[in-house]
Formats: sequence, C-alpha cells, structure tokens
Amino acid sequence: MRTRKVPTRSRQTAWAMSLALIGGAACDTLPEDGSTEQGLATSSTAAELDPTTIPRFQTNFQRFYSYAPTRNGAGQNEYTVQINTFQTQQLPAGFPVTTLFGYGGNVLTDANGNPSADGTGQVAFRRTSPGPKFEQTKGVPALVHYRNQLTGSHPLAVDPTLDWANPNNFPKPLPPFAPFPPGYPQAQSPIAHTTHTHGIEVLPQFDGTPDTWFTAGGIRGPEFVSNDYTQPSSNQSAAFWYHDHAFGVTRLDVGMGLSGYSILRDPNNALDRLGNSDVLGLEDPYQWKRVTGVAPNISTTHTQGSFSVAVAAPGSTELQSDPFEVNQTLPASISLDVFIPTGGASGTIQMFADCVSKGQSRVSLAQVSLTGRTANAFNTLTFPIPRACGPPSAPRAPTSACG
Repeated sequence: MRTRKVPTRSRQTAWAMSLALIGGAACDTLPEDGSTEQGLATSSTAAELDPTTIPRFQTNFQRFYSYAPTRNGAGQNEYTVQINTFQTQQLPAGFPVTTLFGYGGNVLTDANGNPSADGTGQVAFRRTSPGPKFEQTKGVPALVHYRNQLTGSHPLAVDPTLDWANPNNFPKPLPPFAPFPPGYPQAQSPIAHTTHTHGIEVLPQFDGTPDTWFTAGGIRGPEFVSNDYTQPSSNQSAAFWYHDHAFGVTRLDVGMGLSGYSILRDPNNALDRLGNSDVLGLEDPYQWKRVTGVAPNISTTHTQGSFSVAVAAPGSTELQSDPFEVNQTLPASISLDVFIPTGGASGTIQMFADCVSKGQSRVSLAQVSLTGRTANAFNTLTFPIPRACGPPSAPRAPTSACG
C-alpha cells in the first residue's frame, strides 16, 4: 500500500486510522532480528552464487531500529555504538547468511522484539546493517561513544598501493602484486575505522574525518582526538546519514554495511511531530498494525510499494494506526495505492475512525469495492471523507479498513 495524498492541517485533533482488509490486501508482520554475532572478521573464499538463481522481491526491507539513549548529567543524549562483524539473512530464506560489518547498540523494540513504531517500548541490543537510526531533538546535544570491535582480517581486499590509513605503517608493495586472497596480511589487519555523520554541525575533531581512524587494538590515525563525539544538534531539522570514513578503505567498510540514518527533529516544527504528517498522510506505513483477521503473506509478484502484501486466504484483516493529531478538517478524500493479488479482486475496503474526544469509535468514513479492479497490480483507491470529519474537538484516530 502506498500513500497518494498528504492532507493539510491547522487545529490539532487526535485520531487513529485502521484498515480492515477483506479478501484483497493486508499488512505483513515485520521480521524479527535474525542476526548473529561473529566477533572475528576473516577473508572469505566462499563459493560464488549465480545471481540468476536468486529470486527477487522475496523479503521486505525491515524498518530501522532507533537507538535508545540515556540522558546524562550534562543534559546530553548519550549513546554507545559498537562496530563489529555479524551474520544475517540478507538473501531470501534458503540461501546462505551474509557476513557484514554493523553498527550496534541499545535500541527500542516492541513487545515482539521488532522496531518500536512510536518511540516507546523495551530496550534491547541490536546490531544491523544499515545501522540503527539516531532520533535526535534540535537543541538537545548528544554524546556518542564509538567503539571499534573489528578484529581479525578484513574480509575484502585492502589495497596497500593507495594512500590509506595503514595502521602497520606497511611500505607500499611493488609489482608483481599478491593476489587476494590472501592479499597482504600487513594491510588486511588490523581494521581501521572512524564514523562521519554527513551534514551535521560539529567541531572538526568530532567530524570523523579520514585520518581520525582508530583500531580495536588502540592504534590511532594522525588526526585522532577522541572516539567520544559531542554533537550540539544545532542544524535545522533534517535527515542525515552516518557512515565509516576511514582513509582509503571507506568504500570497503561502507560496502560491508557501515552506514545508517540520523534524524534531527525540531519540536517547534509541525512537520516533525511524530503522529501528524507521519500517520495522517500515511507516509509511514509501519505505523499500521494488524489487529485481527487472517495472517497475510508477502506478495511474490510485487513488493515495490512501501506496503505491498496479499492475504493468504479469503477473510477479513484489520489494520489500525497509532493515534495522531489532526489540526484541521480532513481532506475531501484520501487515496491509497493497494496491491490486489490474483484472485483478490473481490470484497470491499472500509475506512473507520475513532474519535476519543467526541466519545466515538469505529465511525464508518467510506467504503470502496474491489469488484472489477485489476488483479496482480496496484490500484488507486479513493475514500471520500464526510465533511463532518476533523476538528473542532479532539478525535483520537481515524480508522481505515481495506478489504
């Protein structure tokens, strides 16, 4: 399911949406983290896989965990981020696991261990690639402790003929050059690392420039000051990304998985309030939860939409959003792109709303028939919204139902 229209807002009202899907389209369950730690990096000689044998569109991209900071006595959000090797199921089930470098730390999870959708939940350690997401607030400084735990040899070929970090001060080799593997042991180990967050305002010593690299064993680059970074969170709110930036090996380390998102939100910016644009405009489909009905499964034909799934059998499935605020009358209609699998062009999709401030629940907003829709394709479904919907008081949440 993909959003088609983002409504505008003025006065605030709390709402929640839900979708009930009857025999047509439904929401998938998010995979739990299936990664395993591998502590020691080694050069790989694994057999190559024929890419034509790997089926496409088999696994949904899992949404990001968010780091769970602690607030220290200086008023900073404090994080400890560990960089290490791990294995995870990148390819479809039945294929070998993939060895990656990953950022890891304490994150927020829901009761099932999946990424929290609302910024609450349980704290657990996760290492992923891309790494967990920093969720920071403008004006609240951060202190990030980066810990390089990459030991052993780099799995990819380090090229010592370049200018690079060179922790062993290894002289550049001359031709004929050694093949990889094994390459040059003096270049393959130890593994240098530094992290740069692209775009944020920081002092130079905390910017992760290439020569601030450091190894797990304590060897440091010529510009190293500290691997404890202070960040003032002074930018305008925006999305940034963080990644390995070690001199001469950035391409290898980012290729092995060392990157992630960093989001800076401004509480004074209405667009940054979680639960307004994120849910009302349906821009974050992972805020939708399956609360009842048959278990859906992933469509093997199309998953290019942000929320493309199909029900496993005829029946009814309801999806419900988290509560969110509405600050003006809802638009005349809300349009969604819904993927209808083969045999699913029947039944209806219904949209409901709960409005706590008015003491209303499961108020029917609109119903759309699936009869005659194109199967095995995305269909744009438009739900007309009654003019009575929206402020003035404070409803809790629209509910949508897809069938």
